[in-house]
Amino acid sequence: MHQLGRALVKALYYIRHGETEDIASGIKSRPDTPLTTKGVKQATKAGEALVSRGIQPSLIVCSEFLRARQSADAVALAVGYNLATIQVQPLLNERHYGEAEGMPMEELEQRWPGGIDLPPNAETFPALQQRAFAAVQWLMQLQPDIVVVVGHGTLGRAIIRAVTGTPYTDEYRPGRLALETGQVISLFPQFATEF
Repeated sequence: MHQLGRALVKALYYIRHGETEDIASGIKSRPDTPLTTKGVKQATKAGEALVSRGIQPSLIVCSEFLRARQSADAVALAVGYNLATIQVQPLLNERHYGEAEGMPMEELEQRWPGGIDLPPNAETFPALQQRAFAAVQWLMQLQPDIVVVVGHGTLGRAIIRAVTGTPYTDEYRPGRLALETGQVISLFPQFATEF
């Protein structure tokens, strides 16, 4: 199991992007799927949750995908953060589902009943976990005091596993953390899902 290095960042928070058109339609999200109106409200509410706790981000970072960028913008507006200084980081992109990307979940389950590691060209959970660990290492070495990450569900759970030292096989466990759209969690210095 990997060990995280000494942190420079003082506090690290993670927000899953808001609801997207693909999520609302029940398909595996594509990189360019936009937020729904509900998704924008969820991201705004996440930013307001930070404000209500007196958390003012020194830095907001997000994935390259449209839904994360739109959510990061909504969070930034809610907390009074300069949108022009949001940093985009490819390590934070959602898992790539290969041929299953953009496919309705029912079809995916019929074609690959053994799981979402099976579609051709899909990023496997072990590979995703390696990338999540690299993302956490990068995040922990950032200079700003309070960093807010706006990312995705599957990648977010992998980041949580990297922080808590949980193996990637936890993803297959029934009852695992769902990480809902618009959910805010504390990653560091104390991991906490209650926000």
